[in-house]
Amino acid sequence: MNYLNTSENLILEQSNTKRFSSIITPTVNNSTKIEITYGYEPLCGWCYGFSNEINSAMSKLKNIADFKLANGGIFAGFRSLKMEYISHHIKNNMSNVSDRSGRSFGKNFLKLLENGNYAYDSKKASIAASIMREIYPQGTFDFASDIQTAFFQYGKDIHSDATYAELLEDYPVDIDYFIKRLNSKIESEKIELEFLNTQIIGFEGYPACAIKMNGHTEIFIQGYLDASQITSKILYKIEELKCKTI
Repeated sequence: MNYLNTSENLILEQSNTKRFSSIITPTVNNSTKIEITYGYEPLCGWCYGFSNEINSAMSKLKNIADFKLANGGIFAGFRSLKMEYISHHIKNNMSNVSDRSGRSFGKNFLKLLENGNYAYDSKKASIAASIMREIYPQGTFDFASDIQTAFFQYGKDIHSDATYAELLEDYPVDIDYFIKRLNSKIESEKIELEFLNTQIIGFEGYPACAIKMNGHTEIFIQGYLDASQITSKILYKIEELKCKTI
């Protein structure tokens, strides 16, 4: 769905990554801090397809790496579009996303696509993900995925407080406090700074991942991959960076 998605052009190091797919975990020195940053855009259809895959990879590798979510904001604020200008692109890519990921686009979302005046604006959704990351970090990736499911599968209005209040019922957070912060000026300003910091990482499209190890940061996933490919890429990159430090 993201017009910057480069998954079709991504060439895996098949001969190298394939052999890591069955590795349980590499040996990592306790002093080595490995950080995986997931470049996320709430209104990116490929990110919607990617969400289950990155969550699965994270569950397998959580003992060797810290996973963090960074909001990209490519459809946020002044970068947003009216639905009439992007619906055709979305419709042309839905089948590709579904075929690759198995994620479906619901009938209520299809109805939403016909609302040409609907603001395709991810700022509020991005703020919501950032607040969850701060107050309940362990729920960040699940909540980010829930936002996308609410939008792409159920056609929920991501500009409505009621949508987030409903999603928050599954999390141990104060809903009134969360909604108050969601609409605050300071959170609006903070998310713009986050968008800038995410751009500095150098992502060219979403979904994407960067790895930070021994002070070195490198983008190593740019586009959609399934869970096994993500896991293999992470393990291979860890071994590669370890060799560079020897």
